[in-house]
Amino acid sequence: MIIEMIPLKLASLNLDHVKMTNEIIGFNKKQNLRITSHQFQALEQIAKSKNIHDIIHYFLQNKTIPSFLAIRDLLKFLVDEGLILNPELKNYFHTPEAPPPKSLFDDLMNKVTGEPEASFDLEKQLDTTPFFRSLEPQLKEVFLKNVKLVDAPENISICTQGQLQRSLFAILKGEATVYKKDSTGKRHRIATLQPGSVFGETGFFMNEPRTADVVTSKKSLVARFKYLPDVFDGAIKADHAKGLQKRFWMIHALLKSDVFKHLPEDCFDALLFAGKPVSFAPDQTIFKEGDTGDACYLIIQGKVVISQKGNSINVLDQGGCFGEIALILNRGQRTASAKAQSQVLAMEIPSDKFYALLSENLWLGCEFERIALERWQKDQQR
Repeated sequence: MIIEMIPLKLASLNLDHVKMTNEIIGFNKKQNLRITSHQFQALEQIAKSKNIHDIIHYFLQNKTIPSFLAIRDLLKFLVDEGLILNPELKNYFHTPEAPPPKSLFDDLMNKVTGEPEASFDLEKQLDTTPFFRSLEPQLKEVFLKNVKLVDAPENISICTQGQLQRSLFAILKGEATVYKKDSTGKRHRIATLQPGSVFGETGFFMNEPRTADVVTSKKSLVARFKYLPDVFDGAIKADHAKGLQKRFWMIHALLKSDVFKHLPEDCFDALLFAGKPVSFAPDQTIFKEGDTGDACYLIIQGKVVISQKGNSINVLDQGGCFGEIALILNRGQRTASAKAQSQVLAMEIPSDKFYALLSENLWLGCEFERIALERWQKDQQR
């Protein structure tokens, strides 16, 4: 179960007392810290044993744009004060120093089972993932013929951030944890991968360095697909792989994006399946300043001109993201106009899928909000 779905266990807390002390001296018993009305509403939901996912939807149902950063700060404060009892949340905000891995995943390849046990339906298991379910039958067969299964104990390093490794992975049983290093080199726990999770596409298809560490957190059965050029090059270029080629373009756009390039790969997969490809002709208006916004966009190919009050303020190309400010900060109202400068292929993420995605990944929601704030502040300075 992902951390966002776990019911929050809150220690005994008098909300009336919190409200009163917040108005007078601040809520934090160690230092004066005034919680906002937004955070107090979230606190009321936490007191009802709501999980993070439900708290986000509470705000949406009340036609309020949730602040992921404010909710994260409140949860961290409650964890630091010992008021949230979930050990999972404590580990989420204060990633413990992980012990050195018992082994690297590649070292286990000498012990692979090779073929699944008779009672294990590998194709059925892989079809639980959006990635394999979307493959044409001919291409899926190529993957199934070139898979090795590995029984991985707990604390095995599958991927290492910055490493070049051309393998695609799927968790079939067990669980793995995704860690990301920040600019200071500190390691943060970002997500938990459950059975059915696929990761490693950027290394497998694009030969790009790994974007995060992935370590087994339970004994796991992992499917490994090693990139074999003589096998996969021809299969991927074949007509039946056209859908996969479009997926490559989207991955490449994510890697070039200032907004998305630092996200771990499990977030890539979630973003790709949340959106849909859309095309715009040259000079076609995508939306106008003041319009109601119900989607954000990632440019896969082409260029888009962003303007305010009739003046061009930016030209975005492959990897450029636009439209997110209306969804996160501005109550659904567009703060600028967007027009295709050339033929444009973009990924459109509708607001409902956008928030469904972010409600299941607090870290990703905070990244979106942080970037939207930076852009909005730059727009205000123009």
